[in-house]
Amino acid sequence: MHVQLHRIVFELPDANYFTLRDLLFHFDKIDKIPQVRMNDKNLAIVWSNNLLGRVTYNRDDLTIQQRVVEALILCAHDIYNPKE
Repeated sequence: MHVQLHRIVFELPDANYFTLRDLLFHFDKIDKIPQVRMNDKNLAIVWSNNLLGRVTYNRDDLTIQQRVVEALILCAHDIYNPKE
């Protein structure tokens, strides 16, 4: 899965690629702050519509979007080189 996500993300235009990278690493930092109480799943629920757009109001589609964003957050260090 990491390889496929890397391949898809790598095809983004540079501005989108670097913006997504910075945002995912920011989410990773937020997840590690105990006082915030926002884990990867909660961040994905909140941000999925903003990052992927709300194409439909179908609950199944929204769940898929949330899972994609959660996977991006969880795999960020494998998709991107943190020192880029």
